[in-house]
Amino acid sequence: MFASRLLRSVKTTTGLTGLAVHPNAQPELVTLYQRVLHTAQRLPESSAYRRSVDAVTRQRLAIATAESDISVIESKIGGGHVEELLKQAEDEISLIQSMAEWEVTSVRFFNIQSSRGSFLFFPFLSPSLSLCKPGLEAARS
Repeated sequence: MFASRLLRSVKTTTGLTGLAVHPNAQPELVTLYQRVLHTAQRLPESSAYRRSVDAVTRQRLAIATAESDISVIESKIGGGHVEELLKQAEDEISLIQSMAEWEVTSVRFFNIQSSRGSFLFFPFLSPSLSLCKPGLEAARS
């Protein structure tokens, strides 16, 4: 009886083409989330991106550390299969490294007011789409 319950709880497929089941996903997820937090320290503490990454990753790390059942981790985090969470964490580490290299957090931007609300304009993204008006003050993120 115990063996049949154990066999039913073993994940055999993600159901996603090209995404195999990770044989040891929970400890790997904890390790990757710790790496995300460590890598995020390369960004300034005042960076909104760093604060966001820290908050989300700490919440996910707490869940991954407290739970050993993969289906519970997947359900509580709500980000798909644990294998997708692993890929997301790897991608986050890569993005943090790129953001630090590009020094994106020190880019100047403009806060534009329009009839549709306020939005941020980053002039380096597309100079041909510049909406900047003379006299606008540049701000720092």
